[in-house]
Amino acid sequence: MNELRKHVTYSNLIATLALVVALGTGGAYAASQLAPKSVGEKQLRPGAVTADKLRKNAVTAPKIKALAVKEGKLASGAVQASKLAG
Repeated sequence: MNELRKHVTYSNLIATLALVVALGTGGAYAASQLAPKSVGEKQLRPGAVTADKLRKNAVTAPKIKALAVKEGKLASGAVQASKLAG
């Protein structure tokens, strides 16, 4: 315990606290600086959003803009009769 006490100084404590605050709030600050609706399809790389990465019921019919899902945007074999509702 005495060995640890030699290394716990005021400057080490403050530096550690500053690091925790910087890492804990940095992402939230950066996200708050984005303009509304500034991230869209053009900013996403192909394959960045997959079904596994989406929360359950995050994408529902009322949330999809009209004509947002077109034939050219669907992967080959993405829509099959077994996947369609009645």
